[in-house]
Amino acid sequence: MKMNKKQKIIIAAVAGCLVLGALLLYAIGSGRYPIALVGWQPVTTRDLEIGLRMASAYSRKIVSVTQATTTAILDPSSREAQAIVLDQLIENRIVAEELRKEIGSDAATLVGAKLARYRDDPQLVRAASDMFAATRAELEKYSLRPQAERDVLKGHYFLKGKDFSVWLATARHEAKVTILSSSFEWQDGKVLVSEER
Repeated sequence: MKMNKKQKIIIAAVAGCLVLGALLLYAIGSGRYPIALVGWQPVTTRDLEIGLRMASAYSRKIVSVTQATTTAILDPSSREAQAIVLDQLIENRIVAEELRKEIGSDAATLVGAKLARYRDDPQLVRAASDMFAATRAELEKYSLRPQAERDVLKGHYFLKGKDFSVWLATARHEAKVTILSSSFEWQDGKVLVSEER
């Protein structure tokens, strides 16, 4: 049986929908669906969960080490804590995108060189992993890489005579951020907890 062009298009569309549906089910099942978009770069619920776990572990460690009574331990279930971590994840995407625009293909080399310094110090990696209760890969993705990107961009702007802080404040206000959760909103360049309705 020979198929005509219309039948081939219909079969291709159905197959495409099935593949897209399977990918969507996988994303939802693994917690990798976006909670926010920075331009077209997603911040996933998995990113938020890991960020919250790391921030909570860090705050617990600070309280235990300093024996501070006035420092609160971050509650990962609070909307305020989630907004703080989501805001930082969005800022990390803004900085990473600017770094790629400003430096281009050299950005990966410069960031890689900074990360190599961290990787070459096993005591630092072990201490940081303990402090954030994170795997080495999580530590690199959510803490070390964003810090290295920030440092490289700060250095680049310093050499150009630009103030990184001023750029960042402006970039946050101008960023195209879409929050895909009714719990939060992007307003005046920062994540806010939405008011209960």
